[in-house]
Amino acid sequence: MEINSQHNDIKIIQNEIEEKKNNDLKKRHPIIWKYIQNPYDINVWNIINEANRKYEQNKTKYLVYSCRFMCGGWGDRTRKIVAAFFLSLALNRTFILDMTWPCSIEKFLTSNFISWSISSHIHIRNISSSSFNISSLTLKDYSLLKSYHEKYSIIYIQTKDIAYFDLISRYSQLYQPLLNRFRLKHEHMNIITLYPLFYELLIKLKPYLQEKFNRINLNSIDSSPLLCGHLRIGRNPSNPKDVVFPHREQMNITILKFLLSRPGRVFITTDSVEVQQLARKLFPVSRLIEINGTIAHIDRDWNYLACESLEKTILDFHALSFCNLAVISKSSFGHLAIMRRINPYEELYLYCNGIKRIRNQDDYNQYKYSTC
Repeated sequence: MEINSQHNDIKIIQNEIEEKKNNDLKKRHPIIWKYIQNPYDINVWNIINEANRKYEQNKTKYLVYSCRFMCGGWGDRTRKIVAAFFLSLALNRTFILDMTWPCSIEKFLTSNFISWSISSHIHIRNISSSSFNISSLTLKDYSLLKSYHEKYSIIYIQTKDIAYFDLISRYSQLYQPLLNRFRLKHEHMNIITLYPLFYELLIKLKPYLQEKFNRINLNSIDSSPLLCGHLRIGRNPSNPKDVVFPHREQMNITILKFLLSRPGRVFITTDSVEVQQLARKLFPVSRLIEINGTIAHIDRDWNYLACESLEKTILDFHALSFCNLAVISKSSFGHLAIMRRINPYEELYLYCNGIKRIRNQDDYNQYKYSTC
């Protein structure tokens, strides 16, 4: 049933993309609409069609993003997923997502327009003679990558640091075919530009989770703006295994007071129950939007709490893309979630020893983790 539904969705979007002027596409899939227009003009249908054709062939070379033990928080993971998918396009390999830590990602997510489930290709887990795990891949490793690609039918990506985008954009052997096949321009081959598109093509909430998300009612009936605060405190009683951020002592009250001074509904995502409780004291029920669930670190809590927390983490991440105004912590989670907005830098602020206005990527990059 799910596969048939996906094929129907793909057929609909194919027709809409081909027409380009179809308002239904702009309304139903605004991110895709954005990327088929100038200045991007990406051939999105070719990406969808080619990726799915390889997936359905079932006898081909694979690139697998593997997360079976401690591979970061949700921001870091999706950054790696998107980058690995981009590399699979460059190498012309079938992309597979195999994430089982702290529990199977397929409990919460399913393929959107591009199939990636390990379930239909489970046989590759038993192939060891022609597989290789890449644990390090830098900007200068093109020759090494080329040798892996030629020698192994299955490449597992488990790297901590991601140089895939830089690697692809540096070597014409990798980026030129992407231009020819998909009209992916060299100047757009960076993670901030392509992340929203690739995330949209790959990721969809499971039906039960989408129903739960819809009940949050982020779209206002009275057109009041949605104000969002992403407060990652770091190590605290609710999240004792996280890292310490020494410059965030005043972040909670500073961000909440900033949002309190603005009219509109308020959504808070945080790693601290204390921040949740403070928000409930400051904002009336009529203004505050909450997503109930467990707070724990999805990577560092080695028990059922991490899996329970993963559901709330994903819902919080998706909710941030609906914000009309957002104040975020210095974190890939908040940053990448906000980049999924159609106008990502509209009313965007960063907490870094105070609240800073962010108008472009250079503004964001000037503030370092060590000082925020």
